[in-house]
Amino acid sequence: MFGIRFGSLALLLTGLCSIALLMSMDLLLTQQRVNADRDALASLLSREAVTITELTEMFPVQYYRIESPNSEIIEQHGIFRVNQHWLGAVLPAEKFQISVALPGRQIEMGLDLDHYLAQSDIIRYGLLGTLVILFFLSLWLSLAADRRIWRQRNLLIFAIERLPSLTLPNALNATRGPFKPLAKAIIETREQLKLQSVEDRQAKEEHEQRARIDPITQLANRAAFNQDMENGLKGGVAHGQLVMLRSCALEEINQRMGKQAGDIYLATIAANLQRLANDQKHASLYRYSSSDFLLRLPDVKPEELVPLLEPIGKQLKEIAEREGVTSAGYIGTVPYTVNSRLSQLLIQLDTGVSVAQSQAPNSFFCMTEATMSLNLDRDRWERVIDDVLENGRVEFTYQPVFETHSKSVIYDELFVRFHNEQGQPLPTETLFAAAASYGKTVDLDKLIFNMLTREINRDDDPARCFGVNLANRSLNEPSFLLWLEQRLRNSPNLKGRLILEVSEHAIETGPESMRRWIGTLHKLGVRIAIEHFGQGLTSFRSLHALRPDFVKLTSHFTKGIDNNSNNRFFIKMLIDIAVRLEIKVIATHVEKTEEKTTLEALRLDGLQGHLLAATKPLTEETA
Repeated sequence: MFGIRFGSLALLLTGLCSIALLMSMDLLLTQQRVNADRDALASLLSREAVTITELTEMFPVQYYRIESPNSEIIEQHGIFRVNQHWLGAVLPAEKFQISVALPGRQIEMGLDLDHYLAQSDIIRYGLLGTLVILFFLSLWLSLAADRRIWRQRNLLIFAIERLPSLTLPNALNATRGPFKPLAKAIIETREQLKLQSVEDRQAKEEHEQRARIDPITQLANRAAFNQDMENGLKGGVAHGQLVMLRSCALEEINQRMGKQAGDIYLATIAANLQRLANDQKHASLYRYSSSDFLLRLPDVKPEELVPLLEPIGKQLKEIAEREGVTSAGYIGTVPYTVNSRLSQLLIQLDTGVSVAQSQAPNSFFCMTEATMSLNLDRDRWERVIDDVLENGRVEFTYQPVFETHSKSVIYDELFVRFHNEQGQPLPTETLFAAAASYGKTVDLDKLIFNMLTREINRDDDPARCFGVNLANRSLNEPSFLLWLEQRLRNSPNLKGRLILEVSEHAIETGPESMRRWIGTLHKLGVRIAIEHFGQGLTSFRSLHALRPDFVKLTSHFTKGIDNNSNNRFFIKMLIDIAVRLEIKVIATHVEKTEEKTTLEALRLDGLQGHLLAATKPLTEETA
């Protein structure tokens, strides 16, 4: 639009300049004619070749006057008049006057300027008319260009509004002028969006497919199970059995042998279950959570389950012996029908697994329609928890945390292990989950702390320090915090030797109360470590507020750190902040030499993991 208006203005200015030039030339020619007539008139007068009357007929004389030597007027014709022509002021009047001295007389003549200027009026008015035409032509071109530009602009606005729908007006292809590049860009963007839409749809399908697969076992996951079960129940599947296998040794194997060994342990269980599923018609196997597998067996009757599960129990026993654990897994089963609710089935499955856990290692328990309504899990677990509390059935294992470069031990982290009256181990997480349902979590943590105090008192190395993790529920219970503070005041031998590990979740639940409590513990000589650091969104803010003594990174930042620049950047940033706050940063679950080398290069304060030291029973050290 600017180009068209500039062109119209240029055309008008060119016309103006041309007309001005032509008129200047015309005035110059008029001046030359006047000069020529003046010279001719002066020559004729001086030679007296013709009479005055003849001269007035030959030239456009406005007036003449003849005077005697003593200035007396002898003869006079006409008078001097100011030029009336509109260009008369351009030419000086003295250019049109002649004065000739002859013997005995003085002749003065004046030429008629209006006569000379009027000769070119036709040309001048023609030029002015041309100028007016050029002006209106420029105005018309500018208005026409404005209308065209306005239409194209509205077309482009409409096209941009339609761009998300990927449909553009056909007239966009015919866009010309200054908007042509923009129209071309919109069309190209539409094509790119079409291509991106296809790629996004394909990526979404691939993502949805990947989202249904567990990366470790390559089995269908929780999302796939929920969808398949809902579709199956809606589809009218008459009956069947759901089997849950809980790989209870996963945490122990991860801590004692490393996460890679834990992954192999899970893959072995998955392979055994897959062989069972392959032998059953329409069976489906899923990894429902980190430690739980679900097997769906349509059209299988309850009485057919025991022959199917006995080989799995034997395989679990073999895995337990090979991995050096008491139990490799527990199995619970529930029947389902077309009228079953998935949420209730999962609750009953957990009940069945819990019952199996209270029995022999590697056992299974089949829930029937009759037993599903008895809530055996609740009664059995309550008795087990009461027995643990009354008889102090707690043991500790430990794993040292090493200084990165000196290899000296910063402190030993303790892991709690429970056992029943037969001496068989109980799953720690399950026990705490059951205790929470009865409000006995605080009682368990009090038992753990009392047993820990006893073990520290038995240890004859005053420089040895111990770290222990307390349950989140207890840390947010004011009565427990008050009890713990009183126990610490009454146990001066714990000063400087105890490190309490607090999770980010506990801090986020009650940040202000935790800040005050940690300040009190610091005054009592107890150090604080924030474990699983990096999972929460308020990690760095909590560092400034709480000023803990240690920060233990979640295993996510350790695994594959040698090939993960993002995690290395995060750790560098954390170390920069921690140095200013005098906080030591510790990496956990170090399992590979490459990871250890990279973490050492990052100058962390401490390392912990199976590569450096496996877990050991504490009783062997303090006995």
